[in-house]
Amino acid sequence: DENTKVVGTSTNIGGIVGLNQGQVELVSLTEYATVSGFKYVGGFIGCNQGTISSDGSDNIVDGEKVIRNLTNYATVIGYDEVGGIVGSHDATRIENCINFGTIRIVSGQKGNVGGITGSVASGITIANCENHGTVTGDMTGSNAGGITGKNEGTLQSCIHDGMASSNEAVAGGIVGRNYGMVENCENSGSVQGAVKVADQIAIGGIAGYNEQKGTVKNCISRKNSMVSNLIRGVGT
Repeated sequence: DENTKVVGTSTNIGGIVGLNQGQVELVSLTEYATVSGFKYVGGFIGCNQGTISSDGSDNIVDGEKVIRNLTNYATVIGYDEVGGIVGSHDATRIENCINFGTIRIVSGQKGNVGGITGSVASGITIANCENHGTVTGDMTGSNAGGITGKNEGTLQSCIHDGMASSNEAVAGGIVGRNYGMVENCENSGSVQGAVKVADQIAIGGIAGYNEQKGTVKNCISRKNSMVSNLIRGVGT
């Protein structure tokens, strides 16, 4: 049903599967679907420990799990680890996935939220993924990014052409808070924040907050992109 609603009050909430330890193939979500829960909330999978694709392709590549070729149109809402494709995962690579949906943290809460996934752990790569939807964090402690809220792995050749915003927190076109590698990525969308305290300003076209261990390389924020602090009224 195109008006499907999946609503949970705990962890592992997904539009297709809450907790996947097997194989999911040939799946899709419409723009009318809504997925909401507490933690580990994803458009397709809440918490993925298996394989998933939209076309039945082999998702074990050289012994590594790959999530690929998925497009989300649904609205996804949660408290923490919220993503348009998957909330939490153990895949070593996510590639060729696109988000057009609205992905957001519940108002008054803090957590990681991204157009593709909530966060990326060390050793994991997200490549050739795109966000054309709206990603919204909320309170101090939130990390909101067009691709992912927090990155400790590698983001390669990803595009943000939607809206990423966070109220009194961290927001970036590609990643909110970066501890890892971001390379060859592009922002041509909008990034907005409403930061009231000077030392909390962390709003960027590519990364909102690039930590000491983080690297941003060969990335571009296009001239038609917009980065703004709604409280101060100036671009950052």
